[in-house]
Amino acid sequence: MNRKPFAGLLAMVLAALVLHSPQEARATDAASALPVLSVAEVVARTLENHPALSAAGHESTALEHEIRQAGVRPNPELSLELENFGGSGEFSGTDRAEATLRLSQRLELGGKRSARQDVARSGQELGLWQKELVRIEVASEAVARFLDLVAAQQREAVARDQVALNESLLSAVEERIAAGKSASIEKKRFSSRLAEARLELRRVQREVSAARQVLALSWHGSQGDFIAADDDFLRVAEIPDRSKLLADLESSPAVQRANGMRLRTEQELRLARAEGVVDPTLSLGVRRDEDADDHALVAEISVPLPLFDRNRGAIAAVRSRLDKAREEENAARLDLERKVVRGWSKLDSAYDEVVSLHDEVIPAAEETFEGIRYGYQAGKFGLLDVLDAEQSLFAAKSLKIDALLAYHRAVLELERLLGRNVPTSVQYLNFSKYEDK
Repeated sequence: MNRKPFAGLLAMVLAALVLHSPQEARATDAASALPVLSVAEVVARTLENHPALSAAGHESTALEHEIRQAGVRPNPELSLELENFGGSGEFSGTDRAEATLRLSQRLELGGKRSARQDVARSGQELGLWQKELVRIEVASEAVARFLDLVAAQQREAVARDQVALNESLLSAVEERIAAGKSASIEKKRFSSRLAEARLELRRVQREVSAARQVLALSWHGSQGDFIAADDDFLRVAEIPDRSKLLADLESSPAVQRANGMRLRTEQELRLARAEGVVDPTLSLGVRRDEDADDHALVAEISVPLPLFDRNRGAIAAVRSRLDKAREEENAARLDLERKVVRGWSKLDSAYDEVVSLHDEVIPAAEETFEGIRYGYQAGKFGLLDVLDAEQSLFAAKSLKIDALLAYHRAVLELERLLGRNVPTSVQYLNFSKYEDK
């Protein structure tokens, strides 16, 4: 099949355009008076007001405080010791008392302080990727709602066209009945089809209203007083090679997060080893002897004996977690590759369906319908032929909307997975524009 990119599909929607009834025209005018909201504005509003991003921002602040805390040295200790008093005999009072004021400081060895800082910094880097994943997820959900609204608007446009077409056909039937060329029963059949079309129009109008309200909730909006810009929805382009998408898996946020978890665990292993090194404590003080009325300096160094606790259990535990982190990193790559392949297949299938419907199915259905309609007016085809051709035409148009929605959802999903824009005609998650939000 010839897979040609095309710039617009609006002609498809307007192929059966006829005059609308006054009530439908007023509804169309009211909708057109609403402000048009682009997908970029939807993403910007959502990222500005979403609580999940605010929560991620608070977590980033907390991680900065953890880095500062990790660099703090142990506090010195000040002690006062009084001995040789309150006893018996010559020690009953305080004349023989000795008072010692001592300042002690534990010295961290083995690189504990720098290891703590590295753990905190790697945690901050991991937190940035976590925040990026939240940002992408929030933006993706908003764009998905935007696409649902655009598709609903397109269904409403098709439903309006079907109502208008059935009104035109009903008028033609009434003229044939008045001229004695058709039986009056045909008017009832067309009237029934027109009633069904109007019922469908009201249904999709409710669908549009609900989709608009759901989209507004993305930024806590209370009113869906807008319409979604649908120019991009009507465009598709040649899909990118799958190999090019798979070549960029390593830079995706999901893989980078898994990589960050491994790096943090490696730093935790270094810290666990450092904590197995004993820390000496140095003390320096002054002692007063009441009996001799003299003062003297006191110095002390104490070192824990690592006879029982060398932190081996903690080191072994972190090693196991490091093995786990490495396997999870590999699993993240495999999972992402599987999802990208599946997403690309959906994109490829949707693209083929859109092109086939646009280039082959809908033109053939339009040509068939027009031929049967003129043939009916000339008495060459019956009522059922007209109704069947009309149903086939608008069913193809509905399939086209479904295929377009599937195409754009697939583009969005690939952007969400890869954390970058996919080289198609539409880019939903504008990473360069919103990366600092």
